[in-house]
Amino acid sequence: MKISFERKAKDCVRIEPDGSLSSFFASTGHLKALSRVRLTTAPDASLNAFSVVSARQAEVSHDDAATAPYAIVFVTEDASEKLRILERFHSREDAERAHGLIVGAFHRRSSAERWKARLRTLGLYVGVPMLVLGLYSSIATLATAKAQSPELAAAILAQANKMVAPSGLPSESATHVPKIARTELLGTDGQIYVSPALFTEGTPPVYVFSDPKCPACRAAEPVIQELAQHQPVVVLPVAYKPGSDEVAVDALCRGDWQQQAETWREAMAVDVRGKENTLNDELFKNRDRVPKLCTKGKDWLEKNRQAFEAMGLTQTPSVVNADGKLLDLNELVKQYR
Repeated sequence: MKISFERKAKDCVRIEPDGSLSSFFASTGHLKALSRVRLTTAPDASLNAFSVVSARQAEVSHDDAATAPYAIVFVTEDASEKLRILERFHSREDAERAHGLIVGAFHRRSSAERWKARLRTLGLYVGVPMLVLGLYSSIATLATAKAQSPELAAAILAQANKMVAPSGLPSESATHVPKIARTELLGTDGQIYVSPALFTEGTPPVYVFSDPKCPACRAAEPVIQELAQHQPVVVLPVAYKPGSDEVAVDALCRGDWQQQAETWREAMAVDVRGKENTLNDELFKNRDRVPKLCTKGKDWLEKNRQAFEAMGLTQTPSVVNADGKLLDLNELVKQYR
């Protein structure tokens, strides 16, 4: 069995970027010459045409007339070139087929130009307004979040603390955010106290809403840990990314505040930059560790989410003080450097 790797010659017609026509009839052409012609745009030119003609006996040699009596010619009223033969063919069918390739090439080019014009029009009248609307919506949302009433925010935080407070601790009025006291730090549910040491009563706390699989939250974690060296920092885990709830609940279900903080730090220290969706595998599957998913932890995570949304917060991480005022994390830590 003989295998041949020779490629069959094909007729080729294409419109170049400058609008000229290139043709090479390698399969059916007699001359097999590469031709390139440009449609004239001169003011005195009113005709650009490709035609199929047959040669008269007196115009060609006996051999040419016998073997390739048909031709495609390019006719123009450009003064520099009236008529040009693009290729000769052995039969009228071949010539007509080649003429069809040329006409089809121009039709495709014309169709492509029409679609480009439509897309440009669509982008101008639809895309630009949608972009402006999206930008306006983002600005309005940010302004609304920053303009949130401090009194309402404080009430929301207080209510969240009351809902997650352990049964052994007395609850306080929903209109007052309780101060961070030593006994509360050891027993406050739904919140992770990440500072390495306990601060005295009255030291102003900072609350951080953080999603363990949020890239921005993970990038801010070193700054949060640095701030925790100087004042109480309380993390309220939320879960908006797929799989974040498993990581957050695993930390919330640990025995005491120190175990919770250590589990949270461990989860946030795993290097999964650009591939945050692999965090669960890195923490549990690859370490043969089963996450703790207690019912209380799930309830606390849901209450954190409710507080986050009730305050009008729209992104993580969000840093607020005990009065519910939004804070700039970098500005907070700058005062201690």
